[in-house]
Amino acid sequence: MDKHRLLYFLLLVLSTNSFAADWLFRGGKSNYQIVVSAEASSSEQTAARELQQYIQQVSGVELPITADLKTSGRHIYVGYNERVASLSGAQKPEKDDESFSYRTVGHDLLIWGGLQRGTMYGVFTFLERELGIHWLTPKCTIVPERKEWKLPRLNRTERPFIGYRYSNYFVARDVPEWSAHTRENTNGILRLTTMVTSKRTMVHTLWSGWFRSRSSSPHILNTSACATANATMVTDNFVSRTPMC
Repeated sequence: MDKHRLLYFLLLVLSTNSFAADWLFRGGKSNYQIVVSAEASSSEQTAARELQQYIQQVSGVELPITADLKTSGRHIYVGYNERVASLSGAQKPEKDDESFSYRTVGHDLLIWGGLQRGTMYGVFTFLERELGIHWLTPKCTIVPERKEWKLPRLNRTERPFIGYRYSNYFVARDVPEWSAHTRENTNGILRLTTMVTSKRTMVHTLWSGWFRSRSSSPHILNTSACATANATMVTDNFVSRTPMC
């Protein structure tokens, strides 16, 4: 009888510890929530919503978003705030700093950068590098499907080598959200206006309307715009939900 009780206890502990590991999602469940400060910028709020929605597309699990920095449990912190400062020891970035970091500290994931675009680029890079989401064209986004994903030990920092990044293509001009996902910052995030004068002055004007008018849902893959071939993308033991474009 004692052996049966001991076996039951061991199975209970093992099953509890299995989910207590840093599974971002597993079996349709997650212990994580997204934390973004009420004082976060428009682009950081947008990034937090897109993080939530893309994780849901990948896993079927919707992580709650909260502004409570003192909430208990496991967290993904989006944007620099007092909690990120305490956990990371990092200095507050300048608001126009386009570099970013994402790092695991304990069971938590921290993503932060400059409040204009740095944090946003950090979220998009995390989604791309770690979860395999790829924004190939404005009408074709690869979103893999996973049943589980364990949060690894992460410590990544990126700084842009080129200050102004722009591909001279019409979609970069007409679809600013795609430019943001691909980390461009002109003709979408920044409207580049050329004033032809005797000195050929280049004037850059900040384009911020996308953040104010952005809908609550990120751009979803339009499969009709993708090739109808049955090719699938297989990487790191997952298969894409939709055909490759």
